Amino acid sequence: MMTCGNMLLDTGEQCDDGNMVNGDGCSTMCQFDLGCGAGEVQRVVTDTTARPIPDNDQVTGVRVPINFGMSGGVTRLAIYLPNLTHTFDGDLDIRLAAPGGLVRDVSTDNGSSGANYLNTLLIDGAATSITSGTAPMSGRFAPEQSLASTFGVDGRSLNAAGAWTLQVFDDANGDTGTLQGWSAIACISSSAYCGNGMVDLAGEECDDGNTVETDGCSGRCQLADGCGDGNLDPGEQCDDDNLTAGDGCSATCQFENACPSGQTLVTATGTGMLAVPDNTPAGVTSAATVATAGAITRIRVQANFTHPNDADLDFFLVGPNGMQRELSTDNGGTGDNYVSTLFSEQASSSITSGAAPFSGIFRPEQTLSTTVGTDFLGSRAAGTWRLLAVDDTATNTGTLDGWTLFACVDPVAGFCGDSTTNGPEECDDGNSIDTDACTNLCTLVDGCGDGNLDPGEQCDDDNLRSGDGCSSTCQFDIVCRAGEVAAIVSNNSMTAIADSNNGAQSLMSVPNLGLVRQARVLLNISHPSDAQLDLYLRPPYGPYRILSDDNGAGANYTAAVFSDDAGVAVTAGTSPFTGAFVPEQTLAGHHNQTANGSWALRIGDDTTGSTGTLNNWSLAVCVDPTVTTLCGNGIVEPGEVCDDGNMANGDGCTTSCTLELNCGAGETPLVVTSTDVPKLIPDNSTVGSSSTVTVATAGTVRKVVLVIGNITHTFDADLDLTLSSPMGTALDVSSDNGSSGDDYLTAIFDDAAATSVTAAPAVTVRGRYRPEAAFSAYNGQPAAGVWTLKAVDDLVGDVGEVMSWSIGLCVQ
Repeated sequence: MMTCGNMLLDTGEQCDDGNMVNGDGCSTMCQFDLGCGAGEVQRVVTDTTARPIPDNDQVTGVRVPINFGMSGGVTRLAIYLPNLTHTFDGDLDIRLAAPGGLVRDVSTDNGSSGANYLNTLLIDGAATSITSGTAPMSGRFAPEQSLASTFGVDGRSLNAAGAWTLQVFDDANGDTGTLQGWSAIACISSSAYCGNGMVDLAGEECDDGNTVETDGCSGRCQLADGCGDGNLDPGEQCDDDNLTAGDGCSATCQFENACPSGQTLVTATGTGMLAVPDNTPAGVTSAATVATAGAITRIRVQANFTHPNDADLDFFLVGPNGMQRELSTDNGGTGDNYVSTLFSEQASSSITSGAAPFSGIFRPEQTLSTTVGTDFLGSRAAGTWRLLAVDDTATNTGTLDGWTLFACVDPVAGFCGDSTTNGPEECDDGNSIDTDACTNLCTLVDGCGDGNLDPGEQCDDDNLRSGDGCSSTCQFDIVCRAGEVAAIVSNNSMTAIADSNNGAQSLMSVPNLGLVRQARVLLNISHPSDAQLDLYLRPPYGPYRILSDDNGAGANYTAAVFSDDAGVAVTAGTSPFTGAFVPEQTLAGHHNQTANGSWALRIGDDTTGSTGTLNNWSLAVCVDPTVTTLCGNGIVEPGEVCDDGNMANGDGCTTSCTLELNCGAGETPLVVTSTDVPKLIPDNSTVGSSSTVTVATAGTVRKVVLVIGNITHTFDADLDLTLSSPMGTALDVSSDNGSSGDDYLTAIFDDAAATSVTAAPAVTVRGRYRPEAAFSAYNGQPAAGVWTLKAVDDLVGDVGEVMSWSIGLCVQ
């Protein structure tokens, strides 16, 4: 019997990756499914012959070719190993060789002393790398090197025709195994590709229609004419179309980064493979750390970007002192990519006169290390350097693949931050506090955009860009799309922050009707230890989102803007928090909810010893006035009894967000909703929080259904929920369920439900469950009177609120 999703390859199954998801390589029917695009053909080729893997043989090994039997460009590629048996996975090296000779490492010495690869799907983009897998290797993994993600690097856009060969080697003595066959799965496109005889693909230098490596045009459509031709050939770090040494690219096409005598060459590499968000002013930032103390004497930057329209890209180098210098802005027209591009002031050509794909050495748009006080010359070397990449035009997206900083550092020269006023410095207080009288650039405080909060400024995020949460006039701002209305509201009342998890809560009302499309928050908090603070934002009807949880080692949030578009995560920020930060949970979690009503800022202090004050806070939202509530968004809003996030009947909540009571013949359905909420749930208190509803209709109860529309709480297993009838019968609804999950959102408690709440997963408790104590105990009691829901938090550390609930009765 075939049981798809059990991680076993049953009869009739091509694959089984242990889930029921389409488009991830293996479909819900356990057939190969790469989710090929329009105009692409999925082709599957399988070899079923068992072949022994010779012990400690790194030359012959096992080599099994397959052929897709058609021409066309490979757009996606995956490998499936149904059963590779081996008694020591750590001995195995697995590779894939393309028809033109390109070889990619699939898995090298992974799995330690464990055995076997069983139903193993290797595909680019998988959440887990094969390097972090454990034997037996079963399920879906990303290979060690990509298979078909980047043209010129892997099999992307290579011709599918020809032999694709799986190579398996055992590189140590003592263990053997067997390759029990394999499958290759590819999406193949008939559009432009390497091997069609035409140079019609970005990155192609030639295309002679074959895979012969020795005829002047390689199987990867690159010219084979060596260093100095202006093309980046295998083994070359750079190629600036000359063989002149001393200009940053040597006569052997390697980067030249030697420093003068007495100076230290520092190389720091930043995080790569970061998506550059489309048309987003905040862009994406990658950090590289320099530990060497001293003054900068020369800076060079090497960068790699994959992007289909280079003119959309602006990227900058940002130093530890906050100085920002342009590397390239809107260059390259509609061309693609920056490939191993080195920015050096010694280059003969400016980046503005280059052509895409940018490959070689170019002068940056702004100098990097020529003038003290203007660029990085003479500045502090040690600290965090950042590459900021911005896509400033809609439609295209790309990736910051990686970057490297090359710096020459004089370990004895003075620099900004050494407590001595050198050369053109206005001041030097020897610290990294950018909000005192002397900035990190060794200049005196002088207005908006300097990163210091001056009189009259609501914020200052060290730039003069509007739309990123802090405007060019240093006022809290938000830029909305066409048809949306901006609403900016403030609460200037000071609120004490108690020395407990219960902390403080401050409310603020948004008068605008409509759905939230964007949201930002501005905070001013005085507290001696930011690391003790947990900050949450709650919309009128939805659950909390975490702004910041135990971040910073110092004091205060001063004009701190929380925006999904900020360039720096709050987890990477330092106290005092001033400027714009990405919150720990995105504010996009509040999108598509009703804006109108009372928003809450909640502050918890989770460590004893100090108190603080919320001085004021502001909220900015973009509101879509064309829609006021949205049944199906998973949030119970005005006019709704339930909202389980779908548009299906028969699951307890209808497509119009009303409760399905299913009363019997002669019984009257009755639904009453709480009106005395929200109610705070105190932390670790048996008193808890109680909310009531009053039923006015007389009659006898025949059925009870409880709907928890929204209890927002940051650790569900802390919660005990009890429902009491007018006669005082108290029944356990749910006690300590949901593990570390957050919130109860449209949790429907009905004796007729198929699943007990004790089986609720460690995520948001949502859906239809049986209560812990059967509600049938209420049957026969009077319906009229006060029904009470009590919520108790029985462990220290997390807090919440009862936001909405309803009781449904069948009354006779």
